[in-house]
Amino acid sequence: MPITLPGPAKDKEKVVLKLGPTLITGGAIKDADVSVQNNRPQVDFEMTSDGTTRFAEVTLAAINRQVAIVLDYNVLSAPNVKETITGGKANISGGYTAQEARNLAIVLNTGALPVELKLVSEDRI
Repeated sequence: MPITLPGPAKDKEKVVLKLGPTLITGGAIKDADVSVQNNRPQVDFEMTSDGTTRFAEVTLAAINRQVAIVLDYNVLSAPNVKETITGGKANISGGYTAQEARNLAIVLNTGALPVELKLVSEDRI
């Protein structure tokens, strides 16, 4: 069942996105970095071999629609898919500051980290 979360705020307006199920996880991303195209920062990324196949399926189904990049229930970016991406390399552009692009690249590079948390110590004050 889709859920609705607040999207990125631009010009004091909140965007609300209706999210569907997760179709691909960050573990499918091999590398992400920032570049500049036409004097604007963008995030370039490359998928793993398994991720390339899955990303092609996802982008085929999402042409002319948005896909959301979500971390901790926060929508970090919701780019519009222009075409099917079959080569495993793509970029996300559109009005990012250099810092926003770096932050998005960091999130994409982090991927899905399977981490088990264990309580090591606890202090009460």
